[in-house]
This record gives sequence, C-alpha cells and structure tokens, in this order.
Amino acid sequence: MDKTTFDLEAEDCAIIFKKDMSSELVLPSLTDDETVDFEANHNIFVAMAISASLNDPAFREIVGAKLDEMFAKVEASTEEVPPCSPSDCGGTCCGV
Repeated sequence: MDKTTFDLEAEDCAIIFKKDMSSELVLPSLTDDETVDFEANHNIFVAMAISASLNDPAFREIVGAKLDEMFAKVEASTEEVPPCSPSDCGGTCCGV
C-alpha cells in the first residue's frame, strides 16, 4: 500500500488505527485560552471516549461481535447458492 495523507476540517477529528493495532487520536488545534463547547463539537468528545475505551475488555467484546457479524455477512454473500427449480422447492425459494 502507498502512504496516504489526508486533510481534516478545522473542527474535525480522527482516530487512526495502525497496522500493529496501536491508535492515534487527532484533535483540532486549540490555543490555551480556547474551550470546546460540547453541543457544537460533540464529535470531539465521542472520539475521545472511543479512544479511551480501546483497551476496555467490554468495548473490545462489542467490536469483536460486530466484526464476527460483518465477516459472517461477507461469507454468506460469497457462498454459491445452487440453482433452484420449481420441482425442487415447489416455488417457495425461487418465486416461480
């Protein structure tokens, strides 16, 4: 894979997952006297909460379950379904 770069809007944030499963949280630049309003920038707080949860066993369980579900859908979509004929199913599976 080629190295990629990206630009974030001034109010956006990102969680970068590295190949070794470490992560990096990228937040907007703030001066020392700036504060972040939750209502206007809830995305920043959500990204911080997710980043803080990455090593939590319960959170990892949720992510693992979602991965299992996603992989099951991929496997199901790549399975070959044998052709159906009305004599085999009586029209219940092929709509004939």
